[in-house]
Amino acid sequence: MEILKKEIIKALQKLGGRGEIRQVMDEVGKQLEGKLTEGDLEWRESVKMYAWQHNVCWARYKMVQEGILRRDAPRGIWELTEKYL
Repeated sequence: MEILKKEIIKALQKLGGRGEIRQVMDEVGKQLEGKLTEGDLEWRESVKMYAWQHNVCWARYKMVQEGILRRDAPRGIWELTEKYL
């Protein structure tokens, strides 16, 4: 989970501190290229996404709880708090 948190921060910093979910996922996917395991690449029908993407969503949830991402960002937008810009 810590690795994903770092990748999300790096992706958002590259995007200027905020981005739509798809932009963040695309950037994190690029950063993880060649590092994902077979299990990470399994499709999860229940959530309609790959395992690694679902894990990124859980990491985002934790990051909001920890104050790394803004809790009050508009729906569909992931945004770093001032401390992580």
